[in-house]
Amino acid sequence: MTLRRLVARHVLARPARAALLAGLAGLTVFLLVFLRTIVTGLTAGAEAASPDRLMVQSGIGPMAELPVAYLEPLRQVPGVGSVARWSWFGGRLAGDDAFFACMAVDLDVALAQYPEFTLPDEQRAAALADRRGIVVGRELARRHGWKVGDTVPVEGTMFPLDDGRAWELTVRGVYASTDPSLPEVVVFMHWAHLEETRRGLVLGAATAGTVSLFSVRVAPGADPAAVAAAVDARWAAGPVRTHTQTERMHRTEEVGMLTSMIGWLSFIGGVVVLAMLVMVANAMGITVAERRREAGILLALGFPDHVVARLVVVEAASVVGTGGLLGTTLAVAIAPLVRRALTFGGYHVRVETVALAVAASVAVGIVGGLVPALRLGRVRPVEVFREEA
Repeated sequence: MTLRRLVARHVLARPARAALLAGLAGLTVFLLVFLRTIVTGLTAGAEAASPDRLMVQSGIGPMAELPVAYLEPLRQVPGVGSVARWSWFGGRLAGDDAFFACMAVDLDVALAQYPEFTLPDEQRAAALADRRGIVVGRELARRHGWKVGDTVPVEGTMFPLDDGRAWELTVRGVYASTDPSLPEVVVFMHWAHLEETRRGLVLGAATAGTVSLFSVRVAPGADPAAVAAAVDARWAAGPVRTHTQTERMHRTEEVGMLTSMIGWLSFIGGVVVLAMLVMVANAMGITVAERRREAGILLALGFPDHVVARLVVVEAASVVGTGGLLGTTLAVAIAPLVRRALTFGGYHVRVETVALAVAASVAVGIVGGLVPALRLGRVRPVEVFREEA
């Protein structure tokens, strides 16, 4: 009987135990692959950011607003090519809990600043001509069944209308994104329409004349770092200080805040891996206790002790490695669902992540089975036969 057939027979002899061990390994590896892919996707998004775009926010913090009166002076800063106003609108479908990211922007400038967002020329023209028109991401449109020309009732989570009605916005364009880190799940509406409407609202009037941030496209040949420094110097004395950084730095900062949280989850994943290692060792320890008689017979027949030990190691590596492969496959299979749910970054499982996950699960199986295997290899046939007697 070959080593492979012996291992297969041993695994099938205790199918419930093998399935439990493989399931734990699969769950652990799935968690590790998922977390690593989120982190690598966010990092890749920061690296892919355009070097000539700047984000101008309040120096107080990312949730504070800037006066819209900064627009014209900002345009006059040397090296500034174009400026677009951005205000967070939020939003969800009327009568539905489906929330989506909605930004009020200077649509003509924003679309020019972000060539990664592509849409047909006729849709672009229609969106710019309609004050109530919106441009929506292709994935979001697919999810809700929206088509160009549809009227979408949106409840403004930050700017509810006083009479309780929904904002009536018309889909004038559906954009596709050529950058995986800029997902197709955002709605862009006209900033001027938001400003005009909120000035007459009870809850919205307080924020009239403010923006969440300004996006700046640096003029050709200008140094983005120098332009950012000039912008902050312009309002160093207030009335509201600015915090200006390149889009790459802005995304890196966001990644830093997220990865600190994910770091704790990764730590938990490491603890789970350690727990899996202990469970593998315990499971193989039970296996070793059950196979003392079989090991004694094999050794009495002349099999070397390293072959007997290898049976245990190969069995542990096979079961745990299979579980790791299943966990990795699941992490890859859910990629489309995760990408639909994300409003930032991307979820693309890299080949090196798959290789690392499978290798790690096999390694855990080998290490977990090594000590029990060495113990079984040191069994003496005479001791086993005496116990049998």
